[in-house]
This record gives sequence, structure tokens and C-alpha cells, in this order.
Amino acid sequence: MIKEPNFLENPKISVFLRDGRSFLNKDITSKPFGDYEQMIAFWDGDKVVGIPLALVDHYEFSFGNA
Repeated sequence: MIKEPNFLENPKISVFLRDGRSFLNKDITSKPFGDYEQMIAFWDGDKVVGIPLALVDHYEFSFGNA
């Protein structure tokens, strides 16, 4: 299960796909997109991207004050 981060801590996510692509330090959406058990969602520019977990190699959360 993907942990829902505490949005007061300004979380970011980096997602690394099995095909070698990566999305680094993206803002996490404030509302779930799809099913958190099946997808990872984040902002990429001005759009929300949802990636099925089957395509994800791994992901990392980071938290900061910015």
C-alpha cells in the first residue's frame, strides 16, 4: 500500500519506471487520483499524471519546507 503523506510537510515524490524513465521531485496531488492501491499520481507541470503501479520500479517521498 502507498503511504498517504502528511500534506502539511510539503511532500514531493520521485517516481522511477521500469523502462528507465523517471519523474523527479514532483508535487503530490492534494486529492487521490484513481485508487492509491493501483496508481501513483503527481503534478507534472500543469497536469496531473497517473501511472499504474505495474509500470513503476520504485518511488521515493521527500519532505521539506519549500
